[in-house]
Amino acid sequence: MTGRPAAALASVLLALSIASALAVGGAYVARRAAADVRSQRQMDGMLPAAEKAIVGELAAWDSVSRTAQPVGTAIRVPSSAEGELETGLWVTRIANAAYWLVAESCRRPVPRFCRRVGAVVIVVNAYPTIASGGAWSNLP
Repeated sequence: MTGRPAAALASVLLALSIASALAVGGAYVARRAAADVRSQRQMDGMLPAAEKAIVGELAAWDSVSRTAQPVGTAIRVPSSAEGELETGLWVTRIANAAYWLVAESCRRPVPRFCRRVGAVVIVVNAYPTIASGGAWSNLP
């Protein structure tokens, strides 16, 4: 037998360590991907409640009180609860005739997941209308 057994041993040990590192990394990535899918599934169930809160506020829009709201202030609308979800809403006046509505829908049991969505609203002739072109936004 010719050659260097020490070099072969080092090469085999290096190959084994690389293979085990790849296996551990693959298991971690698979676990993380499964957790992300579970989180996304829970978050998707909260989006309709947040959108419903914004649409409900637009339907019950009080032009007199919103006109009296100073520019730059945010007012919290009383929250609503539906099943496991609790939804809060904030109305911020960002300009003379522009408002930013932000709704946050949270799951009450632990772990607490929340989803926020916002909409820019322009008031024309005392009627609120959602601004065109990307007025809805998902918020962190």
